[in-house]
Amino acid sequence: MLEFARQWESLRRNPKVAWAVYITLAALLIVLPFATDWALGRSWVRIAAFALLYVMLALGLNIVVGYAGLLDLGYVAFFAVGAYFYALLASPHFGLHLPFWLLLPLGAAVACICGALLGAPTLRLRGDYLAIVTLGFGEIIRIFLNNLNAPVNITNGPQGVNLIDPIHVGELSLAQAHSVLGITFPAVYNYYYLFLVLTLAVVFVSLRLEDSRIGRAWVAIREDEVAAAAMGINTRNVKLLAFAMGASFGGVAGGRGHARPLSPAASSRCRTADGHRPDGRSSMTRISARPNTSSRRSAGSASTRPNSACCSGPR
Repeated sequence: MLEFARQWESLRRNPKVAWAVYITLAALLIVLPFATDWALGRSWVRIAAFALLYVMLALGLNIVVGYAGLLDLGYVAFFAVGAYFYALLASPHFGLHLPFWLLLPLGAAVACICGALLGAPTLRLRGDYLAIVTLGFGEIIRIFLNNLNAPVNITNGPQGVNLIDPIHVGELSLAQAHSVLGITFPAVYNYYYLFLVLTLAVVFVSLRLEDSRIGRAWVAIREDEVAAAAMGINTRNVKLLAFAMGASFGGVAGGRGHARPLSPAASSRCRTADGHRPDGRSSMTRISARPNTSSRRSAGSASTRPNSACCSGPR
């Protein structure tokens, strides 16, 4: 068993083997939507896209909990911050329609600031006490967003933000099907590849952080904070940086959480404000902090409400 572990470690550190694994994995991820669509149906391509979205969210949580050892149970609040920041500035709610390449880093920066604000008063807490405080923070954000519709309507309350703009790259809309070299890429493929690129970027940054001086400081604090402080590590700044960096990844994932290409059944039932089907010509995605209650509604009532949960894509 020990010999097998040594051989595996030598193979893992072999650059040729590593590059062969990376190339094979890249090829599989590129052809995954086509193979999944052919074998299981297009709905599974959407599931794969959302799996990548939650991979980004998990990688951000891994920085706080995995690297630094800070038990953050309210991490999903940063996902909500990024989602609402994007939705409010890319929808008719405030009359602003900013591009996604501007909103994505801004959302990450806002979530980063929120992470630092959460970390500052909790620096002396550890273990279960830190978990309770962060859990309360997540619940506060949910209640706060659900009630910011009076006296000034900011988040539209439990109804959420509707008619969020589809993603555009120049003149190219990801909400429409496109053909390249005779190969048709439906909207769900476009969103899958966008999520894939963002996930790979987050993975790259996470790996670089793990091997950096900051990453080693996080591990030292996780193993023994007192010993880390004795060795000269500024535990206050390093822990704040862990909260901020993890929150920024959550903000990026939240900013992409609104991108929900609809299923054919939902596209045939739901229509936008201008009367067009949401098949790429307009967007009916909704961001809301309200718990999902769509399973309690009947199919008939859901199909007659243009802003109902059926227009939000897969839950």
